[in-house]
Amino acid sequence: MTIQHHILDASGVLCPYRSKLEDVVSRTIGIVDNLLPIASLDICVSHHPAGSNPKLGIGGAAFDAIQLHIVLDAENSNMASAIEHELPAVLAHEMHHCARLKA
Repeated sequence: MTIQHHILDASGVLCPYRSKLEDVVSRTIGIVDNLLPIASLDICVSHHPAGSNPKLGIGGAAFDAIQLHIVLDAENSNMASAIEHELPAVLAHEMHHCARLKA
């Protein structure tokens, strides 16, 4: 099983959150990996305000069984809290979509 995560941040706007993102995404993968039958998955995290929930600054989409994208609004005043409290649920939700798409 290979689950890889990629933080796309060429502009550098996610830099202040990178360490927390790495930690939360890794922890969430470890938990969900034991619960869902996911053989391989690429998880991309990037700054894309238009795709995020305006209140939380986070959103997500599962494109198929092997790829999902988490989008953030790095300028949202709730970003630090959203990474800690909302990201695990959003990521698990999208990983569940990937598992369902495979089935």
